[in-house]
Amino acid sequence: MGNIRRVYVEKKKDYAVRAKELKEEFADYLSLKTIENVRVLIRYDIENLDEATYKKSLGIVFFRATCGLAFMRRTSLFFLMKGSFQ
Repeated sequence: MGNIRRVYVEKKKDYAVRAKELKEEFADYLSLKTIENVRVLIRYDIENLDEATYKKSLGIVFFRATCGLAFMRRTSLFFLMKGSFQ
């Protein structure tokens, strides 16, 4: 197995349309009226990229600083990334 990195991406609250839709669906269809928040995370497993390409790809391929947050996982640590990756 090569060098694998895991990235979780979540949209900022103002752009999290799917999370808002799911919250409404849970309340309507499942009668879960007390749910306060729903979060949608997208997971990417990235492998066989050198460090420079990986860092460059974060801000271009996996994440847009204007509408998302990225959580990177290396071993058991999570890193929260905001803003630009350049």
